[in-house]
Amino acid sequence: MSDTAFECVIQPGETQTIDFKEFETLVISYAELTQEKLPDELKGKEISIIASYTDVSLDDNGKEVTENITKPILEATLEEGADLTIDLVFESEMNLTLKVEGPTPLKIIGEFAVSGEEEEEEEEAKEENEKEEANEEEE
Repeated sequence: MSDTAFECVIQPGETQTIDFKEFETLVISYAELTQEKLPDELKGKEISIIASYTDVSLDDNGKEVTENITKPILEATLEEGADLTIDLVFESEMNLTLKVEGPTPLKIIGEFAVSGEEEEEEEEAKEENEKEEANEEEE
């Protein structure tokens, strides 16, 4: 798992505050069941992930308005191959908490976005490795 990868397992009814560590941005990609095979007694049951966060925006007069938002970021019916895609971006100052409502835990998966400078360094290192590999293949 890379140092920018994000994973957390949330039990039903549990609320978890997300630790952004030193990162400013988190992209939540999808959720998955913690069990390999969906038990028959869970098929057809509803599951959701509720996000609570603070949103700061500007009103028409340019004044900051802080709003506490609680809304589902995933609502699904449990079945084999259910689509549990989320694809949402959250910023560290949003004080994000996630809660799973449903009969089974979910693993939430995503990635922390690195700042532009760090990203450039990673990209340069990756390109350098690719060049070295290409040179080795030619020899």
